[in-house]
Amino acid sequence: MVVIIKCHGLAICFPGDMEVAGWKGLLKDKTFVQAISEVNVFVASHHGRENGCCEELFSQTGLKPQVVLISDSGVEHATQQTVSWYGARAGGMNYKGQTRRVFTTRSDGRILIEASPSGTTLDIGVS
Repeated sequence: MVVIIKCHGLAICFPGDMEVAGWKGLLKDKTFVQAISEVNVFVASHHGRENGCCEELFSQTGLKPQVVLISDSGVEHATQQTVSWYGARAGGMNYKGQTRRVFTTRSDGRILIEASPSGTTLDIGVS
């Protein structure tokens, strides 16, 4: 199941453990394609593993989130090395004076997403 939540101009995609075959199936649904194209925070599916990385999801929908979040623990599998793949597909945001495209719970700890009611500000906090 893929969930897209929209609030205050922020659209976050929570794709669970969606893999490439599932993404390709969803790309046949025009409603899904429209919704995913508006996402500005994308949580990487399957904890950022390669089997969730679907090139067509980005190339066929215009999806270019500001940031990608990867929720994972320590590296246990070679297939978890996808930070640069996702980083190449995210627009980035200013975080403490530098441009960040990907945040991971592995290196950043807990991640908090905040949006202003006016829809003009996206803020990420880590601890």
